[in-house]
Amino acid sequence: MKIYFYFLLVVLLFSCSKKHSGSEYLPECGVGSEYIYTLELLSIAGKQTGQLISRVESSEEISGINYNKIVNIYSGIPGLENEIFFIRYTPEGIYRLEKSTNSKEQILYPFPLLINTTWNFKDREGYKYECTVTSNEDLYLPEKTYKNCLKITWNGKKSYNEVEGLEYLAPGIGVVKSVWKYSGVVMEMVLVKDNCK
Repeated sequence: MKIYFYFLLVVLLFSCSKKHSGSEYLPECGVGSEYIYTLELLSIAGKQTGQLISRVESSEEISGINYNKIVNIYSGIPGLENEIFFIRYTPEGIYRLEKSTNSKEQILYPFPLLINTTWNFKDREGYKYECTVTSNEDLYLPEKTYKNCLKITWNGKKSYNEVEGLEYLAPGIGVVKSVWKYSGVVMEMVLVKDNCK
């Protein structure tokens, strides 16, 4: 099974040059920005650990629209495939485009992001997600505490398969923690270093 972190990986990378309502939780980072996450996968087979490096590779124009090219590099956990996609910020929210599949762009995060905001998203594997901002809370991790995070929960469906999860967005940073649950497998991603330019 391929596991993709569509929502949180998009959020990681954009410079704080443009301000939209919601950008306090989803800063727009420029070319050269990089976020590093630890990954932990728990399954019936045991525990695996790995790493994700997500960076803004370049800025590109596609069909007359400017996008940031995002490159996600996974290591340490078999089955996680590196990926490339494109995102752009607008006053309405953050959009994602899969250039390789010639698909239409989709909104990943609407602006403003307020408690009880709900939206839908379909990934490239056909899962349909419903996402909801459920609360504003502090996130306590062993190495750090993040104050005033937005907590977003989601569930996705494709035929008889389901996936669910949650993520925490920290002000001025973006995604600091994400958890996915799918068929007895739990994947956790935690931010260890951010460099938003």
